[in-house]
Amino acid sequence: MGAFGDSRIGLHVYHHAEDLRAANEWWDLQNPDDPKNSDVKPLYCGPGMWYDDADGRIYIRLQPTHVPDIDNYAGESDPRKLPLIVAPYRALPLHVDGASHVRLQDLEVRGGGYDTVMLDQSHDVEFENVTIYASTYGVRAMGMERLKLDHCGLVGSVPPWSFRSDTSLRSSNGRTTRDITRFGTHALLVQDAGHEYSVFAYPINDDWEIAHCDFTGSHDGIYLGGINVRFHNNRLWGTQDDGIYLSPMYARIGKSKPAELHIYQNVIGNCLTALAFGGSELQNHDIAYIYRNVFDLRSPVKTTRPSSRDGKTKFSTGGMVGDHGSPPWSTMNIYQNTFVMAEHARSADMSLLGATSAERPRRFFNNILLHFDRTPATAPAE
Repeated sequence: MGAFGDSRIGLHVYHHAEDLRAANEWWDLQNPDDPKNSDVKPLYCGPGMWYDDADGRIYIRLQPTHVPDIDNYAGESDPRKLPLIVAPYRALPLHVDGASHVRLQDLEVRGGGYDTVMLDQSHDVEFENVTIYASTYGVRAMGMERLKLDHCGLVGSVPPWSFRSDTSLRSSNGRTTRDITRFGTHALLVQDAGHEYSVFAYPINDDWEIAHCDFTGSHDGIYLGGINVRFHNNRLWGTQDDGIYLSPMYARIGKSKPAELHIYQNVIGNCLTALAFGGSELQNHDIAYIYRNVFDLRSPVKTTRPSSRDGKTKFSTGGMVGDHGSPPWSTMNIYQNTFVMAEHARSADMSLLGATSAERPRRFFNNILLHFDRTPATAPAE
């Protein structure tokens, strides 16, 4: 992983030398008449680096970018004249390991590889006025009881000239297309462990408060599902895909009481899906309380680069709620929020009444839903 040492803006990490060295910045296919079977031409996505395992060297290129309608890089092109932060995969700047009753205050944490901060088998830990410059993951928690983040910033390494398509996993499922750059920051905060095979299943992540914090600059935002959390008075703004995951991403072994997730008095926006569900773990009794927030999806997300054929940079403003693979949505109480959408929604309720069931009811009242596009028909919940 890498970043500019002065601004902390992230550097791309390229999979292939041909893309780091390419003159092309357009999303042009090698065979545009057969898009399903054609890979993109060598593509330079902006300042970045590539590790050559043949000679053990790291190659860095800081050439300015020239894509229309975005904030291009226009700085120094000689890497020898700038401070740069370069971290190997296993670099871990902060590991809170088996700690209790600890406060970390007025700090900057940077230079992570896979993780920047690991919270491991600890309890009663507080971060106050701490800025974490996230690597692939900003904060990873395993067995973390009673965590508090107060007036903190979690800043991802996705640069402002990056597109969602730059980091897409294009080589999965046996495809012939190649990956171009790695995820700058996949997510700013995630929970880990709790599986049946783990000897560190206990204690589980539980009883968190996250308040007056700022989350930005990542692919996905934060994963909050499956634990007791109070998430309030925060701003989550500027992710390439999902904002907040509500569903549990791992099993909570031995958890007898329902987990309650309280999301209130936040500003959430500039993402493709504000509230998301995913994973394969089923927790039928988790309850999400979502109230007094502003969800504003008017600011566009850079999704795909222009091609030589159309010359148009593609943006999207996204939707309020969605899922990956149709997992069950939690019981939700949604009230006293303001929802603002720029794109045409599927239904007048912005899909906030979708995927309901008798086992996981939905209570939706006293909300304002503002459509900048035409108002679609109402789709009553079943």
